[in-house]
Amino acid sequence: MEQSEIIEGTKYYIISLKHTHKKDSAITFYRSKSAGYCWFQEWAGIYGKDEAEAIEDFEHTIKVSAADANKFMVVTRYDGIDRLVLSNTPEVRAVLKLPFKRFAAHYRSCYMAIPYSQSLLTQPLK
Repeated sequence: MEQSEIIEGTKYYIISLKHTHKKDSAITFYRSKSAGYCWFQEWAGIYGKDEAEAIEDFEHTIKVSAADANKFMVVTRYDGIDRLVLSNTPEVRAVLKLPFKRFAAHYRSCYMAIPYSQSLLTQPLK
C-alpha cells in the first residue's frame, strides 16, 4: 500500500497482542476481514475507524494509525521476496503506544522467534 493511499488518522491496522511474541522481530497484524494473522504490510487489513474500534478489545487487539505505523515499516526478505514489516522495537512500541507487557511471553505452537538482533530487517523506509 502506498503511503499516499492512507489519509492520516482515518485508516487503521489492527495489532494482535496475543500473536505478537516478545522476541519476534516483527509485530503481528490482523489480515483483511479479520481472516487470520500476518507480519507483512501487504497482507495486513486496513480498517476504517468504526470497524477498527469494533475489533479492538485492548486485551488481545489494539488499533494503530496506518499512517503512523507505515513510518516504521522496514524491509525484510522472506522466501526470496522483499516484504515490509513493522519492527518490534522499543522505539516503535513507544511511539505507537503498544503495551509490550501484553505481548505473549512464549510460543504456544511450533513457531520460532528470530530475535531482532539476528533478524533480516534492514533500514527503515524514509
